[in-house]
Amino acid sequence: MTTGNITITNGSTGYTVTGSLPSNAVWTTSAGPYYMNSSINATSTGDVVISTGKLKVNGDDADIQIGEVSLKKFMEDVSMRLNIMQPNTKLEKDWEELRELGDQYRQLEKEMIEKARVWNILKTP
Repeated sequence: MTTGNITITNGSTGYTVTGSLPSNAVWTTSAGPYYMNSSINATSTGDVVISTGKLKVNGDDADIQIGEVSLKKFMEDVSMRLNIMQPNTKLEKDWEELRELGDQYRQLEKEMIEKARVWNILKTP
């Protein structure tokens, strides 16, 4: 295995990482979480693996892009095409009528899922 070194220094504006590691380097640490802002330009020619925890992308224009495809836009398009309802829990807290309709929808959805499950069992030879 090839080894490399990086140096992390704490200056007046934050931490600076200098040095280089091989392209297949594994960075292991027990600290975190880690925050990056828009001024960081990090590139990797290998895989990035998150073995525990969550990947969070925050901000008005937060997105993950795979090739030329926006993951955010893709998920919005799929939700629209499949007519997936996204309840607005903030509004449901304030408006009893909306909460009741949401509860009715969720109950009906459970019943339809159960009917579909039973139908699939019945039509299976």
